[in-house]
Amino acid sequence: MPTREEMHSLTQGIISSYEARVVGIASIREAAQLVCQATQLELSELNAAHQAMANEQRATLAKGRAYLASNVGNQLKELDGAHQAMAHQQRADLSKGRVDLAVGEVGRKSGVNDWMKDVATAHAAAHDEWQKLAAAMQAKRGVPAAGKKAGAKVGPEFGDLRDKVFAYLADHPDGARMTELEKEFGVARIQMAKVVRHLTDENKVAKRDLVYFAI
Repeated sequence: MPTREEMHSLTQGIISSYEARVVGIASIREAAQLVCQATQLELSELNAAHQAMANEQRATLAKGRAYLASNVGNQLKELDGAHQAMAHQQRADLSKGRVDLAVGEVGRKSGVNDWMKDVATAHAAAHDEWQKLAAAMQAKRGVPAAGKKAGAKVGPEFGDLRDKVFAYLADHPDGARMTELEKEFGVARIQMAKVVRHLTDENKVAKRDLVYFAI
């Protein structure tokens, strides 16, 4: 059985060991608190840095969106303006093309009408020449021309028109076509052809290239 001294020594050892453990535990708690505080500080700093980075990124993205919106908007406006200008130019070109085609068509129709009139004039002139040839051949044979009597005279109205046509040609040294004479005196081609033929037979008018001249 342990003695009294041994029990006292054991008790003192247990007390000393407990106190040492208490001090150790207190040290551990203090160290843990310091570590926790340091960790919280680092976490707070990290969170602040994260927030700052997030704010900066949001600002950068917002700025980028604004720039893209503005730039794309300007490009769209420029593209729309160019499209409108191109469409306007195309409409102007098409309108001008239609006008040119219309003018050209009028010119072609006028040219065809003039050509047809010239052909008719040439045909009438050829007929006159054929009649002259037939009359000349009949005269050589001693036969009066068909539809004419020897010494036949023209009426006063015909003679007046003939004199006016000759005076008109005399006032126009560059000559005049059959169509011009028709318009000037308002008579049909057949009647004007007869007047010109009489003037030609009387050697008062000559024809060169479908143009009549006073001589």
